[in-house]
Amino acid sequence: MQGILMTRDHKELIRVPPALADGYCLELSRLETIHPHAFWGCDGIGVLGLPGTVKNIYPEMIDELSGLRELRLGKGFSARLPVELRGKDGEILPPEDIQGHCFKKDVSGSFLLSGTYDTTKEDWVGYTYNDDDDDYSSSESTTVFEPLTVKGTFFKDIAGLQQAKDEIYRRLILPAKEPELFKRFNLESSTGMLLYGPPGTGKTMLARAVASELDAAFFSVKPSDILSRWVGGEEENIRKLFKAARKHERAVIFFDDFDALGKTRGNDLEPWMDELVTELLTQMQGIEKHDGTLLVLAATNRPWILDSALMRSGRFSVQISVPLPDADAREWIFRNRLSKIPISEEIEFRALADATEGYNGADIEEICNYAKVHRVEAIAKGDPEQSLDVCDIMYALGIVRSTVSEKDLRDLENYRLNGSAMAYAQYLCSTGPAEGYR
Repeated sequence: MQGILMTRDHKELIRVPPALADGYCLELSRLETIHPHAFWGCDGIGVLGLPGTVKNIYPEMIDELSGLRELRLGKGFSARLPVELRGKDGEILPPEDIQGHCFKKDVSGSFLLSGTYDTTKEDWVGYTYNDDDDDYSSSESTTVFEPLTVKGTFFKDIAGLQQAKDEIYRRLILPAKEPELFKRFNLESSTGMLLYGPPGTGKTMLARAVASELDAAFFSVKPSDILSRWVGGEEENIRKLFKAARKHERAVIFFDDFDALGKTRGNDLEPWMDELVTELLTQMQGIEKHDGTLLVLAATNRPWILDSALMRSGRFSVQISVPLPDADAREWIFRNRLSKIPISEEIEFRALADATEGYNGADIEEICNYAKVHRVEAIAKGDPEQSLDVCDIMYALGIVRSTVSEKDLRDLENYRLNGSAMAYAQYLCSTGPAEGYR
């Protein structure tokens, strides 16, 4: 089954991807060893069936199966399990009495004998059991995609980022608003755009503003909305997303944390992701002919790990750098976040902007929140000063530090200047292959 990592002789199970945790079947006749973290992240597994050939079970394996409710052990099974297996009367069973039986977990955490198990009929591992109807659960995806309300978020509401806003206007908004002019001058309109930069710089806000400027339905998608525990579930979710978006006269699809979905294909540790990327490419194929009725934006902090096919014409060939806010933008954010509360005249916003060099917008908002809470707490304790003052700001500055990594900034600047290949090579050299492909 695609996505399952085993040794060539099928004697060792190395890794089961969380997305495939429920609903896959393996040929287990030769399986002997399950690696300690083979089921890491697979907390959706409710039933685990193991053949009698298994010899080595690590305690970590059971610990990571937090959703496990039933164990099924094949005939000849003699491996030592880090759980208590008890008979119907509660007695702990010896190894010779556990093989060929099913055990269900009780409230104490022990597994009680519930019946026999014949692996010649069912050679399954990792399928989900439905407690409600006493039947196996379906692999049909239940994800529903609905647009979000974004009215009121426009470019004028976003501090700084003028270069990024100008480029987005030229590439996305103007072609959508003036399709006939673009046709007259034989210009192709962009339908896909990648926004890359450090976290907290306003990439999501820019995407929301695009939808508002075009009065379009806005579909904001996180990796968890797409990733599925079912085989083929990711591809189905991608199809459902684009189908839902195409029902609207004009729509914007926005993928946040896109590097979790669009990684370069051919990664042996996550082979199940290849089909997801392929389906995404298929759905984006040809949307440039829709005259801007469907736009796809994506945001990432690591653009160099994305599949190169996603960067071709008609997909995310337009890439916009979204940097940290400059001093003017930081001052605007401070003024905006403190504009609706009583503040002391002693607060100098330009000094605040200068003191937060290297901070992102989210960090500045956090500073404002800490300062507000500090003032509220002081008033509640009897302080007569009713306005936020310099002491509150100094308190917040002493707590909140920039969350932006210097290494991330270097990698992003390297990508902007040298392109994806060079940036990716340097990224692997600095982190090592294991982390680079994680």
